[in-house]
Amino acid sequence: MRVWHESGKKWLRTLSLLIAFGLVVVGFFMTHVPLTEKYAGISSIAVLVFAWPAYYSITRSIGVRRGLPLLAVLTLYALLIETVALRTGFPYGNFIYTGKIGVKLFGVTPWTVAFAWPPLAIGSYAAATHLTPKKSARAAIATFLLVMADMVIDPASVSLGFWKYVRGGFFYGVPLSNFLGWIGTGFIGVLILSRFLSSHKPWPRSYTSS
Repeated sequence: MRVWHESGKKWLRTLSLLIAFGLVVVGFFMTHVPLTEKYAGISSIAVLVFAWPAYYSITRSIGVRRGLPLLAVLTLYALLIETVALRTGFPYGNFIYTGKIGVKLFGVTPWTVAFAWPPLAIGSYAAATHLTPKKSARAAIATFLLVMADMVIDPASVSLGFWKYVRGGFFYGVPLSNFLGWIGTGFIGVLILSRFLSSHKPWPRSYTSS
């Protein structure tokens, strides 16, 4: 058993190094090579590599039997909200995806959305658990962190041409409606996480009781 445990730790260290190297390579291409739909695969790989640590943390912390359903719910939630927003303009504002970030499901929502949003929610919630023992405050902080992350990601993505808002926006091409939408959808996502994780201690030294 000890041999297997040591072998598993070595495998994880190797995988972590490969992921770190992959992020460096992908980051180089995304900042130095003009992105076109021809290189959509690079963007897709970046999203998957970005998602791995959060997904691994969840399944390791609360187990595969509970972790996979949680990830499935977050995935479906992200796809549903994004599809509604693309079809109606609510709650983020009218915007469209280009073909630079992966194939669109049914010609509407890129499949990468399923792996791009959940890690942000998981990371924000994890950080919030270290900052307060109160559930209400934790939800507010996690939502705030989510919106702050989007204030970096959204302008950068618009600049790279992953998506664009039909009428532009005051914040580097991003409208206020987008951030207001993230407050609402982010809060719901945090509540989903809280529901699944309330009876577990998913991160060391985190608060788990109110």
